[in-house]
Amino acid sequence: MLEPILALVVLFGILWAAVYSGTKAALREFYAEIEDDIAPKEEEE
Repeated sequence: MLEPILALVVLFGILWAAVYSGTKAALREFYAEIEDDIAPKEEEE
C-alpha cells in the first residue's frame, strides 16, 4: 500500500528539483541581462 505513494513522492521530488534548478538558472540569466543593460551605460561615456 505504501510503495505507490513512496514512488509518487520520489517522482514528484525529482520533477520539483528539475523545475527548481531550471527556474533558478533562468532567473540568474534574466538578472544578468538586466545588470548588463544598466551597468555598461556609465562605462560607455
